[in-house]
Amino acid sequence: MSEFTEEQTNPAFKVRIVVLDGPTPGASYDVTRFPAVVGRSRDCDVALDDDPEDPRLSRKHARVSIQGGSMALEDLSTNGTWVGDRKVGAGQTVVLGEEAVVRLGPRVVLRLQVVPDIPEGDVPVARSPEPKGGWLQRLLPQRASAGVHVEVRALGAFNVTAAGVAIPGDLWQHRKAVVMLVYLADTGTPVSADRLSEVLWPDASDGRQTVQTAVSRIRKAMRTAGNDLVFFERKLYQIDASCSLWYDVAEFEQWAREGQRLWATRDAEGAGRALECAVDLYGGPFLEGHDEGWVDRRRTYLERAWYEAMEMLGAVRLEEQRADEAARVFQRVLEADPLREAAHLGLVRSLASQGKRDDAVRQCTESITSLKKLLNLPPSAEMEALYRSLTQSPS
Repeated sequence: MSEFTEEQTNPAFKVRIVVLDGPTPGASYDVTRFPAVVGRSRDCDVALDDDPEDPRLSRKHARVSIQGGSMALEDLSTNGTWVGDRKVGAGQTVVLGEEAVVRLGPRVVLRLQVVPDIPEGDVPVARSPEPKGGWLQRLLPQRASAGVHVEVRALGAFNVTAAGVAIPGDLWQHRKAVVMLVYLADTGTPVSADRLSEVLWPDASDGRQTVQTAVSRIRKAMRTAGNDLVFFERKLYQIDASCSLWYDVAEFEQWAREGQRLWATRDAEGAGRALECAVDLYGGPFLEGHDEGWVDRRRTYLERAWYEAMEMLGAVRLEEQRADEAARVFQRVLEADPLREAAHLGLVRSLASQGKRDDAVRQCTESITSLKKLLNLPPSAEMEALYRSLTQSPS
């Protein structure tokens, strides 16, 4: 048992755990009660997904504790825990500081970060978020090169701008350069060549050469901005800390989380603003046209996050008695995926809230028929109850 295992709860001390690589890249967990056990068991404080056919996470893999203002990590596993490239001894506890990247077993990579808990009164007031430049600077060593504001967009059409000038698209024809740049922006941490090769191109015959070629193409594309953007230091590739980097995926996830938090506190107005920011940032599927395994997993996760943000936004608009706007939100979801039952339910409720009872009944019937045809499943109890409430109500 570690010396840090005495239970502590501090609302001003939060550890955010983000899955950088594994079955659910992008999944995020906020922990305020310590110690917190991380592993694949559903009984863990942070229960992570693993391949059910070939699990490599231990049921209880590691324990996160606090020591003053720092995190501490204790290995509990049989398959190993690494901090950076250093393996933690079995049963050993290491102090991580305020931020660290750890690997649990051979597949799951996490970023652990101490973040201040945001008071409930702090609500985003702008409809569209401003670029959050410099978010990497806490992680990477400072460099003497001149800084430049760089924007990387990977939701929808990929593009990069530097100092307000778009980097020409023909300079990004090398697909591996695109994937590597986005991966470095997505993880926000220095990464070794072996790790880049393992995650991005596991089937490459010469992974290190593939990484070097991708870096060379990134630097060639960025040369017009006067900054290489990606550099190699201490055997790790990283984004130049002197650059003020804005990344649309990080911004999207930040606003989606904020909307979820505010909606959980029943702050409909604040949640609506945050969720609108999130859905506005979602320009389309993540790195569309790329089929690398990491990209595909990340795309699936972000698409699901967009659906959930949209459905939550629709629920917020219903709460605000803005049923016509809610109906448009739910219709947009169903145009993208007609199997989203939550959106079907939301659309029916939106029509009913506008006094369009006949339209609501018709939509409810069509939804039940559609879901039955596509999924070959009977309507849910919630859908049946909604149908009964509509058809049994007096005209």
